[in-house]
Amino acid sequence: MKDENQFESYTKLKMVYIFALAPFILVGRQTVEKDLFQLRKENYRLKFKQRLVLLMTGMLFWIGVFIYGYHLSEKERLQLSPEEEIEISKWKKKHGYEE
Repeated sequence: MKDENQFESYTKLKMVYIFALAPFILVGRQTVEKDLFQLRKENYRLKFKQRLVLLMTGMLFWIGVFIYGYHLSEKERLQLSPEEEIEISKWKKKHGYEE
């Protein structure tokens, strides 16, 4: 009985769905069929491995997207506009940084 579930796999569409919603699945806001514990208990070895890998890579992907977006917004926020740039060449000459 338990050996029949061993090699059952997710469909490609279901894999994309799990990958895309990984953060929500991990915090319990979204469910997709059975959770990891149920898969392990019912001997769905392939599904268990697939789900575990999809959840980990999905989380890493969304963390990367968040960090990238944060760095872009910080770079944009810290960039001076032409009106904000200050002319300091006279100060540099006065204090010996330029000749």
